[in-house]
Amino acid sequence: MSHISINKVRIKNVNKAILKLALELMAKNKKISIISEEQLNDYRLTRHDCDFYIRYLEREDYNEFGIKISNENLEIVGDFWKIPKEKVEQDIMQYYKAAAVVAVMRNRYKCKNIQVVEVK
Repeated sequence: MSHISINKVRIKNVNKAILKLALELMAKNKKISIISEEQLNDYRLTRHDCDFYIRYLEREDYNEFGIKISNENLEIVGDFWKIPKEKVEQDIMQYYKAAAVVAVMRNRYKCKNIQVVEVK
């Protein structure tokens, strides 16, 4: 990984459980995988610790990003050379909103069999 950027996502008061569900939904519906890295390193081997790590698999190669909750705000940490930060931010925001609705439906209305499908 070469140059690391840290970009804030326009989501406030982030819930870690909902974020995890959002990333799982993204993994089912998009070409990403959740990876179990312990850190991201840039070209100077500077360590960037995050809560979650995802890998976009849209090309032969891939981009990895860290997702970090910092002071109840969401940050994306990674190298946005091949995939624009706006796309990563939009994907996370879209699936975070869907995951929040799913969480409310499961908890408040006791709906257990909810499926999230991306409409194209």
